[in-house]
Amino acid sequence: MLTLSCLLEFESKEDKEKVLALMRRFSSCVRFCYNRLLENHMERSAYHIAKETFPDLPSAWINMALQRAREIKSTKKGKVVFGGRKLFEKLKKRHITGKKREEIKKEWRERRQGRLYSIGSKADKGN
Repeated sequence: MLTLSCLLEFESKEDKEKVLALMRRFSSCVRFCYNRLLENHMERSAYHIAKETFPDLPSAWINMALQRAREIKSTKKGKVVFGGRKLFEKLKKRHITGKKREEIKKEWRERRQGRLYSIGSKADKGN
């Protein structure tokens, strides 16, 4: 499997907002699927519940979110903090205020919501 991280550039603010909204919804779907798996729902059941909860996401994306949630569940043996535990712990501390706190909060939100997985297949000639 090949994984790429990239920075997206947009021609218009409207396009950027649409993509950010999709990324937010996808990240939310991953967290939702992860929680359903923790509740011992079967994968098929978790898929159907996620499909009802996120009707605007394509079914392929829900499958990707479920796959990502399954990977997270299988690799982590403790409580999971989406966005990173270290950043979350920094945010919990009350002595960080002002601009520094806002920077940490922004970075934590980007790490929590700024992910989008797209899996291509050879039959579809990639993504």
